[in-house]
Amino acid sequence: MEELAPEQRGKVAIIECVEDIPCDPCITACPQGALTMDSLIDLPELVPEKCGGCGLCIAECPGLAIFVVDFDYSDDKAVVMLPYEFIPLPEKGEKVDILDREGKKCGEGEIVKVTPHKNKTTVISVVVPKELAMKVRFVRRIV
Repeated sequence: MEELAPEQRGKVAIIECVEDIPCDPCITACPQGALTMDSLIDLPELVPEKCGGCGLCIAECPGLAIFVVDFDYSDDKAVVMLPYEFIPLPEKGEKVDILDREGKKCGEGEIVKVTPHKNKTTVISVVVPKELAMKVRFVRRIV
């Protein structure tokens, strides 16, 4: 899968859905109407100019295929919001290994927010070096 950087700055959702299956929870979760689908079995498409980066779509995606990147966090750091379905949950301030799409460590980050949702998918926000923001797909707790 090719790496796509958001065309805008600020918070924006990144969709990595590759399954042509009947699924649309992300569409109904978006209060801005930033996600669209032509039919129930099409892949969702993001309308970046409508996306406010709220992250509601992250917890609603059953395929864990959506994350949000905020490149405006600081000059050298970005925040990546990721789905997280393990327990115990990480805590704010906790240092974590950041992992790429293949599960390989690509750096370290810090949890800055943990947001549980009603469907039991928690959204974690992790601060990472800006140059790694588009590579991060998961975190591993440091023991």
